[in-house]
Amino acid sequence: MKPKDLGRTASSHDVVIVRVTKVFLVVITLTFLIIMLSMQGSGSEQQAHIRTVFAATARKVQQRNDKNALSRTTLKSFTIDRIADPPVLTSQLESNEFEKLWPGETLPKWSEKSFNFDVPKSHRMCFIHVGKAGGSSVGCSLGFSLHCGNTTQVDGILPKIATTMFHTDVYNCDEDTAYYLFVIRNPIDRIRSAFNYDRPDGFEDTSSRFTEYYDECSFWTIEEMVQSGLGDDGNSTKHCKNLAYRAIRGTTYVAPTHFYYNYQYYLESVPQNSPIIAIRTEHLSQDWNALEEQLSGRSDIMLENMPINNANTEVDQDDLYISQESMDLLCQALCNEILIYKKILSSAKNLDEKSVSASLDTLALKCPVEANLDVCPEAMPIIKNKLKDNRGYGPEEKEEISE
Repeated sequence: MKPKDLGRTASSHDVVIVRVTKVFLVVITLTFLIIMLSMQGSGSEQQAHIRTVFAATARKVQQRNDKNALSRTTLKSFTIDRIADPPVLTSQLESNEFEKLWPGETLPKWSEKSFNFDVPKSHRMCFIHVGKAGGSSVGCSLGFSLHCGNTTQVDGILPKIATTMFHTDVYNCDEDTAYYLFVIRNPIDRIRSAFNYDRPDGFEDTSSRFTEYYDECSFWTIEEMVQSGLGDDGNSTKHCKNLAYRAIRGTTYVAPTHFYYNYQYYLESVPQNSPIIAIRTEHLSQDWNALEEQLSGRSDIMLENMPINNANTEVDQDDLYISQESMDLLCQALCNEILIYKKILSSAKNLDEKSVSASLDTLALKCPVEANLDVCPEAMPIIKNKLKDNRGYGPEEKEEISE
């Protein structure tokens, strides 16, 4: 999946240079990955050294790319027209896309809004609530029910034009949705939060559908899961290693819920080439205010930090700890998910290159190799059946996806 052009202009000579450099970087990347794989039995210190050397090389190449491109790079321009007149209240929406896709089903109350507005088709947004990425906090501020407690819809244009939402297997985006609003978070932090969120209250809780993953495989902390389940020297059974591998790639539901409903699932669920807007969890208030300003000229809507909703509360330091060795393994396993995260970042119409670069730099602190890859050693999972079973499709689309 090729990232969207960010508005760069370059001569044919410059283009050739950049392309050759990218190919050079990919070759270096694959070479070092092959070396790493061939030295699995040589000790974690050697593997860590290889990754460190590669990361330094990748950074040097990237810095050279940045220097060459600096003179011809311009910031992305935001393409949403400002709304001159604020949308007005309207009656409860009589129909919804979810109930069209799933006849006989009723749209869950948590995905509805307390107040609906008459919004021009050219500005309607569907809120894409990616689990454990700060989506509940954003969703409640947008006016959706969710796990909101005392948090209510805030003032401004954004909550009015975000008319529908999509979360897990509840896809309710209108067919004429103009923009898709993603809330995204560093993939490592999101996965760690998702792991802790679904963990049963105790080993005695055998009624949970997560028992096999957490209890029988002894994946009680994310550190244990990575070491036992993803590491070649892990002591998990073959079945549990396979489960850990499939879970982290989002190809089994016998795992934390928001492992399964991952970035790939959400991005492939929306129509191809749809205009994307993104709010970054690490910059919630900043991105919200900037988006409001781009829509209506105001930049003081979210004066303080956004209220946090549905956060993990029963965690301690052991739940958060990830060793450097485990971090390396987790980054490798999440390579394709990281690619999708980078694609959403680079596609977001409201984020300029400085904002995108800041998030990529933060990603590189934990996953320096994967942050610089354009392709992963393993192919992207094929999730056609997953989309059909969860997102839902109309009759014609179902026929096409089953081929």
